Amino acid sequence: STLVSEHCTSDAQNFYFIINDILYKIDENLRLYENKYFEGKPAKLKQMLLAGNEIVVVGRYNESKKMYFFDKNLNFTSYKPISEPVLVQGMSFIDQKFWVHTPNGTWVYPQDSRTSEKVYLKDKSIASVLKDRQSNYWFSTTNE
Repeated sequence: STLVSEHCTSDAQNFYFIINDILYKIDENLRLYENKYFEGKPAKLKQMLLAGNEIVVVGRYNESKKMYFFDKNLNFTSYKPISEPVLVQGMSFIDQKFWVHTPNGTWVYPQDSRTSEKVYLKDKSIASVLKDRQSNYWFSTTNE
């Protein structure tokens, strides 16, 4: 059978990815590590990203209403409640904020807050956002 990674991210030393709700890490010596933290839990993992020294993971349908944090060795460290969204299409970390992209806009959660700060482009299906050198934000959509 074929295994397909749901999402991946990397830094200078490690490559991280998700397969069947299991977190994996391949280090610079090609050693493979895994974390089955989500085994038996309802969350179906969708997105992961690096935010400083943490790996951040959210579920595809946000079943648990949480954003999960792991250190770079895949050890669970904490979670952050996120009441919205229902369907996660993507996630970014810009300006010390988590940007969670959905079919109904992008929800922005400051790193040090438990509530969302703002929803951008509520009537658009957002896939990602980038910030350029002039501090402009560029959103990509799935429906335009």
